[in-house]
Amino acid sequence: MTTPNKTTTETAAKEDRLRKQRKKLLWCVHILGPDELVAFATYEEAEAHAQRLIDYLYDPTVPEHDVLCLPIVALWPWSAEAHAAEIDKARTRDDDDECNLRMSYYGTCARGTRGCSAMHKETKR
Repeated sequence: MTTPNKTTTETAAKEDRLRKQRKKLLWCVHILGPDELVAFATYEEAEAHAQRLIDYLYDPTVPEHDVLCLPIVALWPWSAEAHAAEIDKARTRDDDDECNLRMSYYGTCARGTRGCSAMHKETKR
């Protein structure tokens, strides 16, 4: 068994401090281009969403994705109440609304399929 070296221990401690600091802040994904802000409960959720958008938007096999748009994780610029309301709105949004929103911006519906259809109607949340 190997003993962790000082650098590994310091790195782990720094990551732990960053995680604790991030939890104190309000996060969103700022989509530069259409200039849209999407609220997320945690930094990690925002980071994962931004990466999914980057993977989708910059897929080199799909030429119609040549867009001037960059999703980045950012601090929420408005009040805590507005952040909570935005997250609540996203959680309570009807599947059809979510699909329409995603189709208009990303070309996939809420379930990640290209071209939304009535297949979601049987599985409402």
